[in-house]
Amino acid sequence: MTDLAAIAAARATGRAAEADALTLADRLVAAKADRARLRADLAQLPDRITALQNAVAEAQARVAAAMQSRDSINAQAAPARAAAGAADSAAATAQNRWDLARESLEELQQEHAPADEIAVAQRATFNAQQAAPALAVCWMLFSY
Repeated sequence: MTDLAAIAAARATGRAAEADALTLADRLVAAKADRARLRADLAQLPDRITALQNAVAEAQARVAAAMQSRDSINAQAAPARAAAGAADSAAATAQNRWDLARESLEELQQEHAPADEIAVAQRATFNAQQAAPALAVCWMLFSY
């Protein structure tokens, strides 16, 4: 009977070894498939790197062209910006002159100043009023 028990134990051990061998064989097949995929990926890698380097070079060229266009437009716009700033300053000055002339006229009228002084203040107010809208139109033309 010992021989039968030993035979049964040997069979169980053999079956366990066979199951382990089948598991290892499956893992080996999977590892070979992974290795094949990895080799295929590695074979394509130099072409991918080259394509990406070309894409980067093209993108850098587009960025350089865009920056050059931006710089050119900024250079062209600089005189217009300066003119707009000058027009804005002139319009503000004209508006200030008009406000001061109106205030002066109102003060003279409230003080019941002589008619000739009021007439001079009215002319100055009128002239300042005429200058302010002209400069405002000029400012509008340069600000757009």
